[in-house]
Amino acid sequence: MTKWCFLLTFPIFALMFVYPEFLLTNIYGAQYVSGALVLRILALGSIANSYFGFNYHTIMASGDSDLLMKCSLASAGMNVLLNFILIPQYGIIGAAIASSVSFLSIEVFMTFKIWKNQNIHPFTLTYRRLTFIGILMVASMLAARNALLLTGANWEYAAFIILYFVVVLYANILDEYELSIIGEIRKEIWYNIGVRIPHLLRIRA
Repeated sequence: MTKWCFLLTFPIFALMFVYPEFLLTNIYGAQYVSGALVLRILALGSIANSYFGFNYHTIMASGDSDLLMKCSLASAGMNVLLNFILIPQYGIIGAAIASSVSFLSIEVFMTFKIWKNQNIHPFTLTYRRLTFIGILMVASMLAARNALLLTGANWEYAAFIILYFVVVLYANILDEYELSIIGEIRKEIWYNIGVRIPHLLRIRA
């Protein structure tokens, strides 16, 4: 589940991290472009929640609610402390760093505790391979953008999405069971398109 969560949310993170100006301009307007660095920092903090998996739910299922309370208090305390230290010098960028660092630190801590107490973690060989692919693709996009090879056009992001899933498919990120699930979903989608939807349209007509 962690691998699937990260796999599907990573393209959204990539858009925020590589094209923050594009996203801010299209959603809020050009006057918010100055917040591009803030969006990048917050995107890094948010993707940590997806990358380290369902730590909160795993700990809750194990019945260790005390640990969850301590983690929540530690995260809030760290956030307040870092805001107090960073905001006077760095302003909104400091606030973004404080939030991201507090999110990331607690996720790392909970992952370590689950691994120590229950001997489980999400970092299988395929997950490490997916991590490497994600880092490589984002680094390549940033390098291409800095070299003025990318301009932020819609087709560039569409091409990235297609390339990303093609690489995932052919890099053995998904095992046979996961591929069989995708096959069943594909069959159901085509069945709905080819049979159920035309049938409903004929009934309504």
